[in-house]
Amino acid sequence: MANRNNSLLVLIIGWLTIAGIYVSHTPPNHRSYDFNGHVDYTKIIVNESRLPKPNFKEVAEGVQPPLYYFLNSLIAGDLLKINKKSINIDSEKINKLLEEKKIKHLNIIRGMSVLYGLITLITIFWLLNKTTSNILMQLLVLFFIASTPRFVFIFSTYNNDSLAIMFSILIIALSYKLNLNWSWDAAYRLLLVSILGVYSKCSVILCIGIIVLMCCKNIFFLKPLEKNKKQLVTILILAVLSIFPWFLMHDYRYTGNLFPNNYENVSYKKIKIEQLKSTLKMVFRIPLIQSEPHEWNDPWAHVYPMQSSKKNDYWAYSFVSSIIGLFIFQNPSVNVVWIMLFIHLIVYIYGVSQIFKSEINKLCGLFILLSHVGQMVHLPYIYSIHQGWHMDYRYISWCFLPWAILYASTLENKGKFYSWFFERILIIGIIVHIYFLATVSGNSFA
Repeated sequence: MANRNNSLLVLIIGWLTIAGIYVSHTPPNHRSYDFNGHVDYTKIIVNESRLPKPNFKEVAEGVQPPLYYFLNSLIAGDLLKINKKSINIDSEKINKLLEEKKIKHLNIIRGMSVLYGLITLITIFWLLNKTTSNILMQLLVLFFIASTPRFVFIFSTYNNDSLAIMFSILIIALSYKLNLNWSWDAAYRLLLVSILGVYSKCSVILCIGIIVLMCCKNIFFLKPLEKNKKQLVTILILAVLSIFPWFLMHDYRYTGNLFPNNYENVSYKKIKIEQLKSTLKMVFRIPLIQSEPHEWNDPWAHVYPMQSSKKNDYWAYSFVSSIIGLFIFQNPSVNVVWIMLFIHLIVYIYGVSQIFKSEINKLCGLFILLSHVGQMVHLPYIYSIHQGWHMDYRYISWCFLPWAILYASTLENKGKFYSWFFERILIIGIIVHIYFLATVSGNSFA
């Protein structure tokens, strides 16, 4: 117990140090998606005591569920309040004061994102303790994940992804626990966390759907569903149904659509057979081997269509965005980014090699695969707009958890060369990650 408590303390200090290294020299709006839209959502709640309408004319992120923005308004909302009576009195001083207060608000909410990252890491640590035994190796895996630029970007910005991924990983962990040992207390906790999750971002519904599908996999083999899995599925379905009043009272009320992002459905209707074939080629190809030479002229994923874009290769796009996101960096040297990609390629290969070693590893492999399949639903839409936003790994970043279990499983094989080599690769990866985070600059989308 003492060792675990000490390890937890090391994890907390380590994560706060890693996040601090990055945040200390990074402006709040850097490497953040739809930054202004998220801030404006909170501003409307604070200053007008209402929710924004689900359209892009008022607020770019008005379609998002409200939990993240309610929390922001409760934690540091006063810093965004505008006193209308003083607007015309010495406007220059007022604007300066408002800007100073806004920056303070942004930094507090970034601090909350760091806290969400800590809760995420502690949750992964708890689950690693249930599946592996070597605490030092668990910490090594956790620090490799915690220092990965993509992880740090998610948990240091003003974006509801941080809250959504935290809840997604909590849902996975609580579902695993409840499946092993049913109790009503645990069931209520899972229901609460799941409801909070879907009200933080709708992408959490995909995570819940994957858990439900995995619980029901026996049905596909014409086997009965166990009682605990039936109860687990019921809880998760109730959580998903809880978001429908929001869809009705907010989305349908203003747009006439239950889901305001109806542009995707329209795009699907316009897809032709030739386009569908081209879309399938994005998935059924061998990265690097079947890639066009110019696609790897640089390491960036590239959101917009250009020669070196990875948009036509789903797996390459997902791989790059799982490490560095969709950004272009001025510093450090592009060679450092290539080194990171190479290290992660080795690490992913090691993780895949562990999938059939145990039952829990098989579940991890299946969960990762289903997460990618769920994301592939967007591929026809991506092809139609010639952009790669929806292939971004951040939408399925809960996969950090199953990958952590696979990595830790590799390190359990003591005395074997491949395990020894993997340990050194992780250490080198952590060093390269921290160097990158300490020196990174550049904020444009790739």
